[in-house]
Amino acid sequence: MSEMPGGEKKNKIGFHPYIEIGTVVFAVIALSMILFFVIFRLEGLFDGLENLIRTLQAVVIGCIIAYLINPIVKWYEKKIRPAVTKKVKSADKAFALSRAFSIAATYVSVLIVLGILVSIMMPRAIESLNAISDSLPARVRELVAWLTEYTEHRPTLSHILRLEAVDITTYIQDLIKNDMPGWAQGMVEYLTSGIFNLMKLFLNIIIGLIVSIYVLFSKEKFISQGKKLTYALLSAHNANVFVKTVREAHKIFIGFVVGRIEDSIIIGIITGVACAIMHMPYVLIIAIIVGTLNVVPFFGPILGAVPSLFIILLSDPVKAVYFLIYIVIIQEIDGNILGPKIVGHSIGIPPFWIVVGVLLGTGLFGVIGMLAGVPLFAILLYIINEITKNILRKKNLPENSEAYLDVDYIDTGSGELILKGSGEAARSGDN
Repeated sequence: MSEMPGGEKKNKIGFHPYIEIGTVVFAVIALSMILFFVIFRLEGLFDGLENLIRTLQAVVIGCIIAYLINPIVKWYEKKIRPAVTKKVKSADKAFALSRAFSIAATYVSVLIVLGILVSIMMPRAIESLNAISDSLPARVRELVAWLTEYTEHRPTLSHILRLEAVDITTYIQDLIKNDMPGWAQGMVEYLTSGIFNLMKLFLNIIIGLIVSIYVLFSKEKFISQGKKLTYALLSAHNANVFVKTVREAHKIFIGFVVGRIEDSIIIGIITGVACAIMHMPYVLIIAIIVGTLNVVPFFGPILGAVPSLFIILLSDPVKAVYFLIYIVIIQEIDGNILGPKIVGHSIGIPPFWIVVGVLLGTGLFGVIGMLAGVPLFAILLYIINEITKNILRKKNLPENSEAYLDVDYIDTGSGELILKGSGEAARSGDN
């Protein structure tokens, strides 16, 4: 205790340490509750996030559209702005006009490309589908005739098939009698709900197109506001790291999207040419199916093979075997050569992590995770790699992974890496 000028005594301890202790205790309790909620209420957390995304579906669609077509808008704006600037003196008006023309030109270009693709492919696709539907009854009759002929000279197999046919017929009769009314009601409800959701999705896409225009017009403002908030909430160093991570995430996403599109086009063309050489039926529709589903990393050709194989099987079972062999070969080429070269290099991860990203994304988020799992996982690996390199930098250790391949141990005194051969030699010399 110390005396003040008026003879009063002052407490040196005060309440400040207790406030700090209370703050730490409160933070620990709050973090523990959050961790408990995340671990034991993870499904509810995902449900809440899904409801939020569903509520803001139009905005989410608009932001995705704007993000995907932004490179095209930037390309058009780079070409248009010099000409507009020469004719319009006001910088603000020149910016607004060039941006408006660029957005309009982008949407017109996309519609023209889609129209050309649809006009070329749709008639052939419809023709192939009609041919499949027309030939299906005949193929089924041929299959039944072949089974009948095959079982005529095999009494045991014929007897088993007749017993199974009786059981199947009885099961179908019971199903129609007992379960069909409930199934019919459920089907009506499902169709009604599906039509309503489809109309809602169509409306959200229309609203999303409008939202995308606003986003593209004001993208600089959104970026500046985001940076301002980042530098206001974080320290200068952490804010710089966050901004750098966002830039890298953008680079990864754009590289992934462009890479998947290029890879899908190449696989679709190769499949079309290969099917034409092997005289496969319905070449165009098979090439479209395989090329479109190849957007899914690594497993794309396999997913495209399932409906294509069924289509070919109805026409010619022998050619279906040839097509299956082709899919195995193209899967290996795409998974080990084309995919890593086009997509892996653009996002900076090897094929192994691409497979892990697809599996994790599919398991956690379904179809959306199957498509977005790879770039999200690539971003996570980038963050882990940056944190690791920062820690190694502070310890004055090499950041290159190859430097640790032949390391035996780290000298605790000097902090140097001791290689396997040199470590053994040093220990032998000491002895």
